[in-house]
Amino acid sequence: MATYEIATEHVEEHVMRTQTPSGHTVEMDSSPDPGGEGATPVEMLLASAGACSLIDVVNILEKKQADFEDLRVEITAERRGENPRRFTEIDLTYTVEGDVDDEALEQACELSVEKYCSVLDTIRSSPDVSWQARVA
Repeated sequence: MATYEIATEHVEEHVMRTQTPSGHTVEMDSSPDPGGEGATPVEMLLASAGACSLIDVVNILEKKQADFEDLRVEITAERRGENPRRFTEIDLTYTVEGDVDDEALEQACELSVEKYCSVLDTIRSSPDVSWQARVA
């Protein structure tokens, strides 16, 4: 089992900055308005699900020696209106350009969604969440 430690800090107003274990810095903003300091956390959740799944699909298609030029996933999600405003439905639509067999694409997408994508599995599985608070 691997343990991840990620720190997020308040920068200003509703802007948060996260330092990832791989050394990247990500800024998020609670404002859904274009021009904010970053994507919202729920946008990042969906983006993470899409990226995680697409990485799997690319790896599987490459192992099958599929010849593709462009691959994308579009996500449509429904969110509750009341708190907690969790997602109630997430739909992923994969599109590929190139010489890829329909069955190979279907199999790659199914394997990603049902077996390999850690982000989608975490969303489906509802992990235990604990918390602590301290004044420094």
